[in-house]
Amino acid sequence: MLDKSNLHTEISRMLPSLTLGECLDIRSYKRNRIIVICREEVNRYLLIENGFSQQTMEGSEAYILKALKKAFKKEFPRSNKLRVYKEGVTDPYALSTLKRKTL
Repeated sequence: MLDKSNLHTEISRMLPSLTLGECLDIRSYKRNRIIVICREEVNRYLLIENGFSQQTMEGSEAYILKALKKAFKKEFPRSNKLRVYKEGVTDPYALSTLKRKTL
């Protein structure tokens, strides 16, 4: 679990280290709102939002980090702690609907 204030810097540090097909799964404390970031190509990422709104965005690292700031404000407005899971090579669409243990 990471603090929301440090999350953006941690994600920007983690993105370049992802191999092709690896994903980051970011969830609220209750695990009911989800943001998945997956590396598709060398400099292309996929961001899937599954919570208050369902969106899919694709772009470079800078574009994804900028979109991630907006997604954090929309999906996690009152959350202080967020869960980050680093997943192996998986289907990001299946990961965004994966049910993890709920509280």
